[in-house]
Amino acid sequence: MAEGHKPTPEQKRRAVLTALAALEVALFGVDAWTAESLRAELTAPGRLVLVATSEVGAVVGYAVTMMVEDVADLLRIGVAEDHQRSGVASNLLAACLRAATADGVRRLLLEVSAANEGAINFYRAHQFVTIDRRRAYYRDGSDAVIME
Repeated sequence: MAEGHKPTPEQKRRAVLTALAALEVALFGVDAWTAESLRAELTAPGRLVLVATSEVGAVVGYAVTMMVEDVADLLRIGVAEDHQRSGVASNLLAACLRAATADGVRRLLLEVSAANEGAINFYRAHQFVTIDRRRAYYRDGSDAVIME
């Protein structure tokens, strides 16, 4: 872009989508949402999308929830590897909970791979409890742990 030229809102949206798609691949591998499915998820009804940026404006994390009546599903939360364990995920989760509560949500559910012990421990530290399990849910064959 030419110096002094400000990006349009559409250019900003495309840049964020590109950054989120790259994070998806880096964080979720074979279970990553494609750019097309990511775009569809982010614009579907009832979605809340939060994006965390660094001091220089780089996308470093994101969270996506789907709200239906008084239940919300945390569809995604992810933080770039070089920003993990810095509070970004906790801040995103807290913001999701605040928004959901403000919208009348009484339950927040999520699914996480049983192989992802770090994420499970993160959610437990934030008072989530396991309520169910889906066998061989992910493409790698791991179970999904359902937490509330």
